[in-house]
Amino acid sequence: MQKNYIINEKTYYLNESNNDLIVNELGEEHIINDLSEKKVLEQSCLYYGCSLKGRKDGTKNLINEKYKVPVMVNEKKLLTFFSIISRGNTTTVWLSYNNIESYHQISKNKVLINFKNNYSKTFHTSYYVFHHQILKCSRLIVIYNNRNS
Repeated sequence: MQKNYIINEKTYYLNESNNDLIVNELGEEHIINDLSEKKVLEQSCLYYGCSLKGRKDGTKNLINEKYKVPVMVNEKKLLTFFSIISRGNTTTVWLSYNNIESYHQISKNKVLINFKNNYSKTFHTSYYVFHHQILKCSRLIVIYNNRNS
């Protein structure tokens, strides 16, 4: 893949590992060298019309949260991403709320996520934290839709 990447409806998650970025689109992982999650989020937000800081500040205001807020990368398509810390390798993973079909607790610190197209992946993270992030995304989308209807 190229040295830059714009998040789109096919993006399932972003995971930075050893100065490389793993991008999963429709269940297929692609490695982009020397690109960070933050850079991809910033480029993607700018591509769709606002800075990452602007998106985060807007979310903080809408849902009255200050910590680990989701980012609505593309408001037209309600394309929303949220972060989790993967305890196994202490990296941050950004997940597409829109592409998650279901999720299940495997153990206290493991969550199995079923994405669209029958793709599943286990992440080493707290179920409680993961579920709370899902609720933040849901609240963001509901409030956004109510204000714009």
